[in-house]
Amino acid sequence: MKNFLLTAAIALGSMAGAADAAVIGTGDYTTFFNGTGGVPVTIFDFFDDVDSGTRAGDSYSAAFTLSSKHSDTFGGSDSSDVSDSAYEVGPVGGYYGILRIDFAQLVSAFAVQTYKFDGAAEQIRIYGLSGLLASFNVATIPTLDITQFRGFFGTAGEHFAAVELEGDFYSMAKLKYLFDEPAPVPVPAAGLMLAGAVAGLAGMRRRRKA
Repeated sequence: MKNFLLTAAIALGSMAGAADAAVIGTGDYTTFFNGTGGVPVTIFDFFDDVDSGTRAGDSYSAAFTLSSKHSDTFGGSDSSDVSDSAYEVGPVGGYYGILRIDFAQLVSAFAVQTYKFDGAAEQIRIYGLSGLLASFNVATIPTLDITQFRGFFGTAGEHFAAVELEGDFYSMAKLKYLFDEPAPVPVPAAGLMLAGAVAGLAGMRRRRKA
């Protein structure tokens, strides 16, 4: 239910157009680590030594859902399934098109590690609840090793709800993400007044005993 509501909110926001955001994309581990404030991220490794062929995108983790979408540039199909090998995942039907990641709750940073995802026309798009936040051509984010690490974080309190990878014959090996800390639950004014009254009665009792 939470995934459905989050996806619906993103879809509605997308109709309103892209929003301005200060989202940083980097291929450097240290820059990404500093961007998260040094907080360790959760890492999901798609290496499981099982070649499923095709797998339901909601079967990997309660933290996120994967799906496939058709790309006007590279082709592919719309599906709730993805292509799955022993080491990686990608868009269903041949590892080309759009691989979408919907997070179960907002994240403040994420990173993907991919293979063969470096073409001049290949892109990563990042969505918040209000719609598209930022779009990156992957070729503009140099990576340091064969696993093509690319991390993303905001500099103005951006929160990310979904990500799309669009390309031709590529895969994702690892997904890293940092969930936003839940906001503290506000205490109603009546509760504060009651707490103050109880504290006052306790003080009166101590004074009587004295």
